[in-house]
Amino acid sequence: MQPSRDTRQSNEATLTESPLVGARVLVFSKTASFRHGSIGAGKALFSRLATEHGFAVEFTESQGLFSDRSLDPFDAIVFLNTTGDVLDDRRQRAMERFIQSGRGFIGIHAAADTERDGAWPWYIRLVGGAFAGHPGDPSHIQRARMRVYRAIAVEGEGCAGS
Repeated sequence: MQPSRDTRQSNEATLTESPLVGARVLVFSKTASFRHGSIGAGKALFSRLATEHGFAVEFTESQGLFSDRSLDPFDAIVFLNTTGDVLDDRRQRAMERFIQSGRGFIGIHAAADTERDGAWPWYIRLVGGAFAGHPGDPSHIQRARMRVYRAIAVEGEGCAGS
């Protein structure tokens, strides 16, 4: 079944308006401790977003891509539910240089549970803190305030401030 003409025109308009057209994004999902079952769904979401917004996405669980040369083609790195100590010192320095060069970082959920042993304080500052643990009692729901500065996708709909 072919998409309708209206759907094709709508998709073409979205692609020409998206600031992400032509970008390259590296999605890193290596885990060294707990592994979230939602990593697969996160990868599927990034694949769909890449198609809808005209950017390229590459998935890896290998720290081998974290060198200046290997990271050079990318515009952003996503830590998708990474946990534990996932990058050695040399790879950590390459990521620092990547971010300091003005390129982007997105940390999703367990990214705050990554490198939380304190051995890489630069990363903890990048993420804004380290995961301390889930509340022991389900009735101890953690509250948070989210500020949306620029919403570019509908995935944030329904969140406070969107």
